[in-house]
Amino acid sequence: MTQTLSPFAADILGIVGAVIYLGAYAALQLGLIRGNGYLYASLNLVAAGFVLAGMSHRFYPAAAIIQVVIIAISVIGMARLLILSRAIRFSPEEQQMHAAKFPELSRIAARRLFDSGLWLDAEAGTTLMREGETHGVLIYLASGAADIYSAGKHVGTVEDGNFLGEMTVLQNEPATATVVLARDADYFRIEGAKLRRLGARDPEVRVQIENALSRDTRLKLVSANSRLGRGSPVDPS
Repeated sequence: MTQTLSPFAADILGIVGAVIYLGAYAALQLGLIRGNGYLYASLNLVAAGFVLAGMSHRFYPAAAIIQVVIIAISVIGMARLLILSRAIRFSPEEQQMHAAKFPELSRIAARRLFDSGLWLDAEAGTTLMREGETHGVLIYLASGAADIYSAGKHVGTVEDGNFLGEMTVLQNEPATATVVLARDADYFRIEGAKLRRLGARDPEVRVQIENALSRDTRLKLVSANSRLGRGSPVDPS
């Protein structure tokens, strides 16, 4: 094999490749990246390329074959992901929810999430949750609005684009308030058990779900503090 690099440079490339391999594997085991995503395949492809380039000084046929196969598998896997991603279709409501609540979730993972729940519509006056009862569901209000009642008193209104039940769904705890639709609504409903199963199978989904629920809870707490400062009703949902 023609040497195009100095022995020192070749060794450095090989070491860099090894570091990328080990880093990618460590990130996978720690749940920081997915084994079936673009990032892991890309890291393995780059690592294999560095190791292969590092063998320009000392060529080992068996090691070279392994790197070439890893590169080929990575390219095939990334092409497969691209094809699957482009084939996925979302309804307007799903597109809205994906963009608003799970912008970093892959299209493939988002499709699995939506397929695990139901899109429903209901008339004004429909009770979605009752205070003190364990419903174990998460609701995303795509349109309409919902009134929130605590101890029988109206304490706030949740407009479309928000979650309902985000504080209790993952822990399967009783609802902290009663939720009644103030206007006709379209909404997405998914059981907490299905959310937990999705998260257990896919670390990316788990992280994105937890981040979305935490973000929604944080925004509601900020809004509640602002209302308290103005002496307005508080939304505890």
